[in-house]
Amino acid sequence: MGRLLLDENLRSSEEGDEVRTLAEVRTSAVLLRVDATRKRSVMLFLYKSKLIQKDQPFVRLVDADLTGANLADAELTDADLTGAKLQDASLTGSDLLSADLTGADLGNAFLTRARLVNVKLDEADLSDAFLLGADLERASLVEADLSDALLLETNLRGATLTDEQLDAANLQQDVTLPDGSKRD
Repeated sequence: MGRLLLDENLRSSEEGDEVRTLAEVRTSAVLLRVDATRKRSVMLFLYKSKLIQKDQPFVRLVDADLTGANLADAELTDADLTGAKLQDASLTGSDLLSADLTGADLGNAFLTRARLVNVKLDEADLSDAFLLGADLERASLVEADLSDALLLETNLRGATLTDEQLDAANLQQDVTLPDGSKRD
């Protein structure tokens, strides 16, 4: 990846350029072969190298296998995780402020105390996810699957979602609903 950054000018490439395709293919191949801890290292490298910023992603993670990744307490503000496979991943305490997780698979993921303010989770699979103490203020959850997601002390103030989605979730005590009211 370093060679692609330095020698092949990945950051000055355009969408569809061969160097971007190569970077995505290599990233996907590596993620398939490594364990949860190394998946974290790959993700933090991509993020710190500014390769997965939503305003200008050089490496797209659509269908990237981040299953079981340990991303606890990771800083991923403004990251583009569109379509990533994050089932069973630990995002506990992570900062995903304004990230794009459209269509991501977060089934059975741990999002305890995660900062998901202004995050885009449209069409994401959050079934059976653990959202204990998660902050989803102003999050967009249009057509997201919240079936059996555990929401306890979760902030949904200003979030975009339907009553049907809330009915499918496992709403526990002290949840702040989109209108600012509390469910105790």
